[in-house]
Amino acid sequence: MSGRLEQVVWRKGVVLCLLVLGGAAYLSSAMAYSSSTLPDLSDPSVTPALGGWGEQFTFSVRASEFENETFSVCLLVGSIGRWRPYCNSSVQGINVSVSFSLAFQSADRGMWSFLFNATDADGSVATGIMHFTVDADDLSLSHRAGNGSVVLRPLLNATELRVAVADTDLGGALPPGFQGRFWSRTPAGQTGVIASPTTTSAGELTTFFDPDCSFSVGPLTWTAGLVDNATYKDANSSDFALTIESTLQPGISLPYRQGFVAGQQDLLFRGRVADDCGTVEQAEAAFFAQQGSQSFSCPAIDEGNGSYSCRMPANATSAWPAGLYNVSMVASKSYYAAGTALSESAFRLCPSLARNGTHWTARSRCLY
Repeated sequence: MSGRLEQVVWRKGVVLCLLVLGGAAYLSSAMAYSSSTLPDLSDPSVTPALGGWGEQFTFSVRASEFENETFSVCLLVGSIGRWRPYCNSSVQGINVSVSFSLAFQSADRGMWSFLFNATDADGSVATGIMHFTVDADDLSLSHRAGNGSVVLRPLLNATELRVAVADTDLGGALPPGFQGRFWSRTPAGQTGVIASPTTTSAGELTTFFDPDCSFSVGPLTWTAGLVDNATYKDANSSDFALTIESTLQPGISLPYRQGFVAGQQDLLFRGRVADDCGTVEQAEAAFFAQQGSQSFSCPAIDEGNGSYSCRMPANATSAWPAGLYNVSMVASKSYYAAGTALSESAFRLCPSLARNGTHWTARSRCLY
């Protein structure tokens, strides 16, 4: 009877030589052999390679063990001599994806090294050393109060400006005590600092804006941001709108207790326009001579430096009734509440005919 010899792996490192005769197998010999098939690691990576300390860092590698044994894959993070190991000891198969997710603290900012190691009964293999960077966290600032607000400069009615500050990497509001700032910008591009508060326990930056005379009336843009912090990246909010308004304060200087002859002498009106911070130019102003229910207007011209005047020609007064007149001045301008001034019994207008029926001459005087 003829037979055949077959080799069968009985267990790792031992091969049986079997003689097969007529369907029966007989042990012919057994021999040991040396196996040195090590695990294999490929495609090591980290995501993100640069990220904020509040993000999750995911480390991945593909691992294989060709003898279908369970083996261990470890991630080592840190530096030579100071590795932090994170291990999965139940890996099995070929081309298996193995991942580790790690979180860091703000004190961990900087460049780090990592590698992977795989170990089975035959020994260990490792990848090359790679690097990643833990950076400051990113922020977002969102509006809470103050956009589109109007503040009246002379009335001390401060308006609240407030934004919420969130850590977009870690999630959630910022802790208290981090340095912030509010800036203003005019339409002409001039910028300035409004306030420099720190974050509140609610994770907000807030200030009450009460503009002084360093701020002109009109539209203003304000922005809030976090600055000078190593833990978080500097970040600004969007631009928000604000308007500063004030009230005009006109004053009348002429005429003052004067007499004029109707139809013979010009009337000169003069005044000034100011606000809470000084003189105001380019306002719309007019003077009004008033007696009883009658009112005669005289549009003013801007003489500069807050001075305004109007000359009423003599012939315009010829039909005015004689007697005492009050004078008022009205001024208006964009971003201002209109202002009015009144000078009572400011001048007397004498009739063009004297009591004896004669006409006044150029030298004639109308006594107040």
